[in-house]
Amino acid sequence: MDSDDADRNRPHGPSSSGTGPSAPDPRPDPARSRSGGDSSGAAGDAALLTDADTVHPDVAHTDDSQDRPHWKIVGPGLVVAATGIGAGDLVATLVAGSRYGYALLWAAIAGVVIKIILVEGAGRWTLATGHSIFEGWRRIGRWTSWYFGPYIMIWGFVYGATAMSASALPLAALVPQLPVLGDIGWIADLPFIVYAILSGLIGAALVWLGRYHALEKMVAVLVGIMFLTVVGAAVITLPNLGEVVGGLVPRIPEGGLIYTLSIAGGVGGTITLAAYGYWLKEKGWSTPKWMRVMRIDNAMAYVISGIFVVAMLIVGAELLYSSGIAIDEGDRGLLDLSDVLAARYGTFFSWVFLIGF
Repeated sequence: MDSDDADRNRPHGPSSSGTGPSAPDPRPDPARSRSGGDSSGAAGDAALLTDADTVHPDVAHTDDSQDRPHWKIVGPGLVVAATGIGAGDLVATLVAGSRYGYALLWAAIAGVVIKIILVEGAGRWTLATGHSIFEGWRRIGRWTSWYFGPYIMIWGFVYGATAMSASALPLAALVPQLPVLGDIGWIADLPFIVYAILSGLIGAALVWLGRYHALEKMVAVLVGIMFLTVVGAAVITLPNLGEVVGGLVPRIPEGGLIYTLSIAGGVGGTITLAAYGYWLKEKGWSTPKWMRVMRIDNAMAYVISGIFVVAMLIVGAELLYSSGIAIDEGDRGLLDLSDVLAARYGTFFSWVFLIGF
């Protein structure tokens, strides 16, 4: 037998002579590993997951090699951002631009950054735990329900009435001007409250049907129209780039504190950010593997919201502030703006603006 054969046949262990007991092989036994191993080890592993842990139950059963996230541009963030920006927010920004020029431009950008951070936190919580932000607040104590409950009730009624009114304003202004519908007497003479009720019924039907994907597509189309009209209005005013850059320096003009807070807080709404977790679930993003998609979706949506607000500020600064034109500080301020746009750029552009409104 040569030396190579001898080495292969020699027993492994502390003693090569084989007279003593062989040492146990330190390598793990595959069969033992497959069978679960030591029961105490299994108990120790189980002890690592306690009831206090808030890990989503689907995480342990998710195969990352299958059902990978599909990268889509439009998502829940766009729905939250679109529903969060109301006519009042746009009018407040428009009036701020008409009064202070570009002095409060920095507040709009600060509002975008703040909302991206806050809404991403709500989304991360939902994806990591499977619970909404409201359920997370409830874990702090029962007092949170008493704190947020009345606010949500009051906000729901006030916002619902305001949303119906704001949606009815452009319809009441646009329909009588249309070539066909405007020629029908009873349609042209419809009172404002009828348009408000119809707007509320359409909104209620969308919620009742619960077809999220259809709602998402509709919101994407309307946001696209709004983007073209609002940003288009800002572009055709030919903004002064030097003054735009100057508006990035944080400062609050005299008497501008309220407008500063309304601009920063109005980017993307307030309580609507708590709804982000529900939209995530409706979209089907329910586990931490969607975290990166959620962050991109959220950032993209609020950047678009910020562009809307900045565009309205530019319109206010260039079209109204420079000309000394005053508009209504309520929702009707946007109707006043449509009249200004019609006088300067034609009726068609005014119609398109009202549709985006």
